[in-house]
Amino acid sequence: MKKLLVGVVLGAILASAGIAVASIPDSSGVIHGCYLTSGNPNVRGALRVIDTDAGQTCGSSETAIEWNQEGPQGATGPTGSFVTTNLQVRSYSVPTDPSGYTSLFIDCLPGEVPISGGFEFPGANFDPAVDGIVAAHLVPFPGEGNPVRYRVIARTQVANSITIFVLCASP
Repeated sequence: MKKLLVGVVLGAILASAGIAVASIPDSSGVIHGCYLTSGNPNVRGALRVIDTDAGQTCGSSETAIEWNQEGPQGATGPTGSFVTTNLQVRSYSVPTDPSGYTSLFIDCLPGEVPISGGFEFPGANFDPAVDGIVAAHLVPFPGEGNPVRYRVIARTQVANSITIFVLCASP
């Protein structure tokens, strides 16, 4: 008898959960929600979804919002002009500057686009307290907007050389 009672209770719970889930979105496909507009600033903007078919409403510190489950079809975007599987790593090594700071640029070949880059101190015992990257980023040539080279400014007290590399992609 106990097993039957447990089965009936479990079945009722699952059935009610199925009904609640089935009413979000509502019968017209709209999802209703509330976002917190006042009160604790750490949770302001918190969003919760409500079931208006079950009588749920927003509280006094919330603002009601709604959206549909599927929006209108957007315009087709332009075809991408750059797809590649051709990647090349370009690198070179130079002695480090005795002052401790070394600034380097490395370029991709004409027609290539730099994707990323980096550096290493070959054979050195790297000490993060005195060795490291000061700046590393893709940069455009002056007056141009698209990156075409990679720059590293590094400092080291222990390394005798630095290797800089750039990952270049071509169509």
